Amino acid sequence: MLFKEWNVLLVDDEPDVLTVTKLALRDMRVYDLPLKIHTAGNKAQAMDLLNTRLSVSGMPGATVAVALIDVVMETDHAGLDLCKQIRGEMKNWSSQL
Repeated sequence: MLFKEWNVLLVDDEPDVLTVTKLALRDMRVYDLPLKIHTAGNKAQAMDLLNTRLSVSGMPGATVAVALIDVVMETDHAGLDLCKQIRGEMKNWSSQL
């Protein structure tokens, strides 16, 4: 499958962190492809994105190249739980978390 952009998922409960990170990455290109930044403010929003907008029919897991995940959000380990869900339940071992 050929991609036109790299999907990057940012997950953080601090809106300012999401804004600044998007700003820092806005003009970045990898292998001459732009990054498409997707943001979520908590674990539930991230799972919703991964299961809907970032999923491709017939492909296991979501089409995310990199996920930058805050560990401490709604709980002290929400980010780690999200990683476990992505790796375990979604069987996605290709994304770099």
